[in-house]
Amino acid sequence: SFKFGMKFIGDAGITPKALVEALETTAALKAFITSLSAEQIFKLNQWNLLLLGVMSFTYYLLMFYLPALFYKTKNSFKAFFIGIKNLFNRKFIKTLGIYLLIFFLNFFITFLSVIFSNNLILHFLVTFLNFYFITLVAVGIFYYYNENFVKPLIGQNIDVRL
Repeated sequence: SFKFGMKFIGDAGITPKALVEALETTAALKAFITSLSAEQIFKLNQWNLLLLGVMSFTYYLLMFYLPALFYKTKNSFKAFFIGIKNLFNRKFIKTLGIYLLIFFLNFFITFLSVIFSNNLILHFLVTFLNFYFITLVAVGIFYYYNENFVKPLIGQNIDVRL
């Protein structure tokens, strides 16, 4: 993604030191953003979208990695490929829909966390909600994997462990 970004987006002209200094306080960040040119802000937004897209795609590819490791094999390389195979199986649309639901709900909870960062009680409640959401997602992915990729194979004359 870095090589792709450097080729098609280019360098934004911001040093890592300047970025670290800008993230120290809210006032420093505000001053840093106002000092950027329109082209630099546009390139930063393009880099953010590129990284968001690459991370989202990577998370999607790894969605069934842990369930495959738990249910089918203890070999991590095999589990990766089994998870990929199951992602692009006959239930591709349903799996993609579940991933998109998780993605947008996580985005919404993160947005709430940012909005309520100044209110201690509401921020605590949103953090609590985020913890339970992550737990629900983990349990839900394992349950979905078990119901759709493990249980249908039990009792058939094939090797469930692959």
